Amino acid sequence: MRKTLSILVPILLGALAVAIGMGGYLKQANDDRERLAGIAKRAQDEVTRIKEEGRFAVDQANKKIAQADIEISKAQKQVQLAQQERDLMASAQQLLPPNGKTIKGWKDAINLPLGISLKYPQGTEIESNDAQSLTLLKTIPNSILPAQDQRWLSITPFDEKLEQELLFHLSSSTNVSYSVHGRLLAGKRGQLNGQTGYMTVLHVRSAGTSSHLIWIKEPVPTNSKITVTDILSTIDFSR
Repeated sequence: MRKTLSILVPILLGALAVAIGMGGYLKQANDDRERLAGIAKRAQDEVTRIKEEGRFAVDQANKKIAQADIEISKAQKQVQLAQQERDLMASAQQLLPPNGKTIKGWKDAINLPLGISLKYPQGTEIESNDAQSLTLLKTIPNSILPAQDQRWLSITPFDEKLEQELLFHLSSSTNVSYSVHGRLLAGKRGQLNGQTGYMTVLHVRSAGTSSHLIWIKEPVPTNSKITVTDILSTIDFSR
């Protein structure tokens, strides 16, 4: 028995020593694995961050490029409009104020918010005169204009949608352009759908920008031979 114990004790002690050593080795291995896993995680996080920053930089660059394209397109359109305006101005009919005899008894309509004024003949009154419009109403009966709508001239801030709506009411229209006090009045004149009268729709342009929209119905509500161009020639701009 003693002999057996003398043999087993060294074996057990050796096994214990091996186990203790193996435990330390395993702990070290676990620590190394966790350390390496942490390094890998940080490396992956860094890669993800760099990718996200790269995508953000690309997105920002694309947004700036898109915005630049928009600005370039606007500038090119403005240049085209300015060139078109110069061409139209060169061929536009220049309107001069009518003589004193023609406008005798006419009244003045001044609209400060719109920066515009004009003279209008007898048989007319002002329906509205504010920041939204300067609108004239006929007071002399006229079979051309329906009883429910006696308006025959209106000036408003330029509105492309309203311009298209007005043009929709014209048939057999022709292009017209006038020059008044250095401003271009360009648009169309045509017969009113379903009526015997005519209407001229104009937008006022300066430096490639449309500022006002004008529509005027014919015949002008007066017994004299006043024309649309007589009315338009009295328009003046304060800005």
